[in-house]
Amino acid sequence: MRDVLENDMTEQDTPRFPEARKLAPPVLAAIALVCAVAQAFSPDPRLALALSGFTAAIAAGAACIAAWTCRRYREVIAQQAADTQLHGQRKDAFLAGLSHELRTPLNVVVGYAGLLMDESTGTLVPSQRDIVARITTNARNLSHMINDLVDVSRIETGRVEMEIAAVEIQPVFSELTHVAEIMKPNSPVAFAWAIAPGCPRVLADPTRLHQVLSNLVVNAVKFTEQGSISLRAAPDGHGRVLISVTDTGMGIPADMQATLFDPVRRGTDPRHRIPGSGIGLSIAAKLASLMAAELAVTSAPGRGTCITLALPAEQSDHATA
Repeated sequence: MRDVLENDMTEQDTPRFPEARKLAPPVLAAIALVCAVAQAFSPDPRLALALSGFTAAIAAGAACIAAWTCRRYREVIAQQAADTQLHGQRKDAFLAGLSHELRTPLNVVVGYAGLLMDESTGTLVPSQRDIVARITTNARNLSHMINDLVDVSRIETGRVEMEIAAVEIQPVFSELTHVAEIMKPNSPVAFAWAIAPGCPRVLADPTRLHQVLSNLVVNAVKFTEQGSISLRAAPDGHGRVLISVTDTGMGIPADMQATLFDPVRRGTDPRHRIPGSGIGLSIAAKLASLMAAELAVTSAPGRGTCITLALPAEQSDHATA
């Protein structure tokens, strides 16, 4: 009987009576219970024997339906997982191709702008240098937006792999100084960094750590028109290293700080046109979480912003001076 029922339960039947299939096992169980009670109190042995066989058949049918339902659920879940993976792979391939096609003309623009800035084609007057600098800055901002788009897709589909290792902080800080200079060449904003004596190395993915801190620095540069931007690293005494990016920019209102790392919200001043996609901080927060790290913000309007990255420290005697 089990084989007959399983053969009758084809995939074509599944969507026709979904609620009936959900109700079938409990209904059959109730019928089997009634038959068992009737069998127990039946005065006729032949009737009791018939009821016994009928009860066994119903129980077998209910078990068959339950097993088939479980199998179908597993098949549906497996198919959904496969479809999700395939969709993610196709989206990644599309974004990879798109980013490549967009980066090619961007690199050409940046290259020619660099030639102009180096005065390889002739001397530029100050107004011309300012225009070329703006072209370079906006081209690099667009490149960052493309990178953010690809990263968001990979993070959402869980295809970001982390290679955790002990990372020296000093080379990272030195590279970030270069990032700030590229973002705003000849800027009046001072950039400085410091590492506390005896600060240990951090446990992180080197590439992703640089990306997180680069996003924080780029964000600080965009929102700071005068004053300074500073990087600090120091142990917190609880097995972590706190890396902070502090600026003297416009600051963030208290009601916006709770959603600062939300990709659909963006804390901008309506008086300013800030370049970028507005998702850099969201990407930084998600990458930090994947490295067992945390981001926290302290800010006030007109008093600047401090974003702190708390990372696991290497548990050894090795430290950076």
